[in-house]
Amino acid sequence: MKVTVVGAGNVGATCADVIAQKELVNEVVLLDIKKILQRANLWIYGKQHQ
Repeated sequence: MKVTVVGAGNVGATCADVIAQKELVNEVVLLDIKKILQRANLWIYGKQHQ
């Protein structure tokens, strides 16, 4: 089973850490919207200025 924790700040990271330490699932994924938006903006900016 896989769990996705949305938000990689203090709360999200702590939740993911506890889930991993207790071995509740096989895979823990941290998803942070700020990082996704930064990458998307870089991709869009790069495509527009080629």
